[in-house]
This record gives sequence, structure tokens and C-alpha cells, in this order.
Amino acid sequence: MVQTPVSSAAGHTLRQLDKRLIARLGVLALLLFVELMVVSLHFDAYIPRIFDGAAWFGFLAYAGQFAKFAVVVIAAMALAIWTRLIDHFDRLRNQLTGYGFHYFIVLQLLAFALFYWCTSIIFGEPSQTGSIASAVIAGWFAALLALAGTWLLSVAPWRYWATFVGLEKKALAFSLLVGVAAWWLARSSQELWGPLSELTFYTSAWLLALIYPEVIVDPAIKNLGTYNFIVNIAPACSGYEGIGLVTIFTAFYLSIFRKEFRFPQALLLFPIGILTIWLFNAVRIVALIAIGSSISEEVALGGFHSQAGWISFILVIFGLLMVAHKLPFFYLQLVTPASSGQPLGKPAALLIPFIVLLASTILTTALSADFDWLYPLRVVAVAIALAYCWKHYELRGLQVKLEPIIAGCAVFVVWLLLVPNDPAQNDSFAQTLFGSSREISSAWLAFRFLGAVVTVPLVEELLFRGYLLARLAKDDMRLEGRLAFSWFALLASSALFGLLHSDWIAGALAGLAYGVVRYRSNSVMDAVIAHAVTNLLLSLFVLSTGNWSLW
Repeated sequence: MVQTPVSSAAGHTLRQLDKRLIARLGVLALLLFVELMVVSLHFDAYIPRIFDGAAWFGFLAYAGQFAKFAVVVIAAMALAIWTRLIDHFDRLRNQLTGYGFHYFIVLQLLAFALFYWCTSIIFGEPSQTGSIASAVIAGWFAALLALAGTWLLSVAPWRYWATFVGLEKKALAFSLLVGVAAWWLARSSQELWGPLSELTFYTSAWLLALIYPEVIVDPAIKNLGTYNFIVNIAPACSGYEGIGLVTIFTAFYLSIFRKEFRFPQALLLFPIGILTIWLFNAVRIVALIAIGSSISEEVALGGFHSQAGWISFILVIFGLLMVAHKLPFFYLQLVTPASSGQPLGKPAALLIPFIVLLASTILTTALSADFDWLYPLRVVAVAIALAYCWKHYELRGLQVKLEPIIAGCAVFVVWLLLVPNDPAQNDSFAQTLFGSSREISSAWLAFRFLGAVVTVPLVEELLFRGYLLARLAKDDMRLEGRLAFSWFALLASSALFGLLHSDWIAGALAGLAYGVVRYRSNSVMDAVIAHAVTNLLLSLFVLSTGNWSLW
């Protein structure tokens, strides 16, 4: 008798759950994702100040390690309870009658605002000086706890989580153990740098020689590079942390789904994963040197250096598990989901362009330093996503009306009044942009203008005024026709919209204006027009005045 894999059965049952519950959980997950992106793109997990060794908060210097530990524990917990997710969802649905989760979403946004403010002080630019008051550190911890607590209470009442912990205490303990093991193995694996250093070093040197005719190689002190840029490949940057994480996650995944894999064949996933992450590390070293030699030292030592390791790990672990599920050599049951081959739904079509925008932003940020030269890639990627999903929107066409134009102009004025101008940033931006050739700077400005006026308004309005307004109001999703008004949907979506912008208040007020336009109109395209007018006026103002920090 052929058994249906747990993962396929779980996915089939999840699709039959209350659509409103799924929509609400999707919105909360999106909220969490946006907040994580806002923090990760603005701050790095290091302490720029030198703390007194006696200070009680000195351990915050290891905040990056704590963050990695939390990610591993959460991922392990998700895998551990996967086979029981349906039971937990059933309990959740039974406990939501009359539950006022809206209030906790508002409190969660307030907690995030406080957390962001404290984070900007603690994890600010290295150029900042002065000591940090203990009250700020205490406020940061309080905001972090409030942020986690209010997010959980936005999902379900406290009694649900108390029962959840009681039922899953073994899984929770095991996940913590996995986190500790991953951390220990990642730290311990760095000691292997000695025995394997020659192989890694010379592999990187060989790959680098394929790109540059003259390569500087000094195995005695592990220096590698070109005449323009040389790096020291220290144990902390050797990539063995990735080997430890891949080993732990592969072992954990195979133990959870051991009945679905063929053994001993599945054990080959360990050497495959280790070899792959090791090769990725060598390629990462070569890419770092190539970027520093031919593009920018700031880019190489900044965004790329801090992000490339995690990007490599994510690509390897997800690629490894995907391959394992596709090959009968490893996997026992290959079941095609019931939804396979079905056309793309409207909710997914509304979310995909925004996900592409976020993903491309993360990628270009990781490969950039002080100036995002790769911004045109965002425009191209988002344009492709919009073209792919456009037929699912079923829009009637563009009709220019007076009210959206007035709203867009009003938001432009508000933006100028609330968003401060930064002369130092203006000068730096201009020197970098116009320090290149006229052709490159002109092409970049053209893409920046196109993104601001066309692709960004379309993507953001389809998500916030097309998807979120309807979902938060528990209304039918439609891009054409009137929407049922909801104060909660309007305020919550506007607050989320504000979080996407560095100036939260100005962004939230802009989202409020665009939401009002959508409620007063028969099409989401009116909100798109209002947004496009704001960005058009702002772009023209920036280009004519040189106030680049407003862009």
C-alpha cells in the first residue's frame, strides 16, 4: 500500500482551511517579513561602540550570533511540528471566535517603532560617538520582548500558546538542542581551517586565475587577491560555519522525514551538501576579490561581505532538499500535488511582483556599498514579474481622473514637509553618480526614474491597496469595483506601507491618502495614478534641485 507523504497531505488539508484565517496569517507573516527586512537592510548585527567590560550589556556585541541561533531554532521547530500542523491549525480556528487580534496588531506596530528607534541608537553607524545609556538598552530589550509577544498575540490568544507549549515541549527542547548543536558545530568546524586550508586556498586561487592574468598568492599568511585588492582569508571568514549548519539541517531534516527517504542512499546528501557549501565558499572568496578589484572595495567589504555567506547557505540548503525530493534515488514517494498545473491565482499574482521587488532589493543591497549601481536590475526583474502576472489582474484600463492627481500632489507636498533633506548625502550621491561616465549616469537616472514612476507604484499599490485592503477587511478581493470600507484595514495597511520607507510617518500618511483614493474609486488603478503622480513630482523636484536624499 502506497502512503501519501505527510508533506503532501498537510498541504492538501491546509488549502481547505478557512480562507479568512489563511489570509490573516498571510498578512501577519508579511508584516513580520517586512519588519525583518527593514531592520536587516538598515543595520548590521555588530556593536560600533567599545563597551566597558563591566557593562551589563556588553554581551550585545554577540548579537549576530544570537540572531543566527534564533533562526536555526525557529527553522528546526517548524520542521519538528510539521506533521502536526493541521491539529494546531484546527485548535487555532476553534479559539478565534470573538478574539480582538486587531488591537494586538496596532500594539505590535508601536512596539516595532520603539524597537527600531532603540536599534538605530545601539547599532547605528560606526561614526557615531558617545556611550549608550543603560535605559536605551533596557528599552531595546523591552521593545524586543513586546514585539515578539504582540506578534504571537496577533496570531492567537495567550491560552492557545500556553497549550501549544505544553503539547510541543519536547519539540521545543529538541529545537533548542539543534540550535546549540548547530552553533557548536559551526564554531568547532572553524578549527578544520588548518587541515583543509591549503585545498580551499589554492582552489580559490585557481578560480581567481581564470578571471585575472596576475594573481597574488601568499599561502603563508593566507593572502589572496590582485594588485588592486587583496584579502586575508581568516578562519572566521572561511565558510566552515556553513558546513556546520548544512550538516545539522540535513541531519535534522532526514530524521524528521526518515520514512520518506531511501536509506542508505539518503546519507549521500551529507557529503553532497558539505562539498557544495565548500565550493560555494571558494566561489564567494573569488567573487569578493573580483568585486573589490574591478568594482568597489566598499561594496566587497560592505554589503557583499556581510550577506554573501547567508545567501550561499540558503541557496545550498534549499537546493539540496529540493533535489532530494525530486530524485527517486533519494525519495520514496513522488506525489504531484492536486493543484499542479492550475493557473496562477489572483492573490499569488498580486504578491509575486512585491516578493520579486524585495528579493531584488536584498540582492542589489548585498552587492552594493554606498551607491546602488545595480538598481536597474530591480526595474527589469519587477517588470518581468508584472508582465507575467498582468493577465490575472483583469484591469479595465487606465482612466486618468482629477481626484487621484490632486491626492498625489498633496502627498508630494506632505513628503517635502516631513522628510528632512541631507546635504551631506546629496553631495556624496552626486559625486558618486556623476563621477562616472555621462552614458552610465544618464542610463542609471533613466532606470531610477522609470522605477519610481512606473514599476514601484504598480507593485506597491497592487499589494497594499489591491491585496491588503480587501484581506484586512475580510472582503472579496477585487481590483475593479468598490471596496467595503474598514477603518482597521485602512489604518493597518497604511502603517505597513509606512514601514517600507525610512521616514515611517510620511510613508504611513502617503499610504493613508492612497487608501482613501482606492475607497472612493472603482479601480485600484486610481491609487496607482496617485502614487505615480507623487513619485513623478518628487523625481522632477530631485532632478531639478539636486536634493538626492529625498529620492
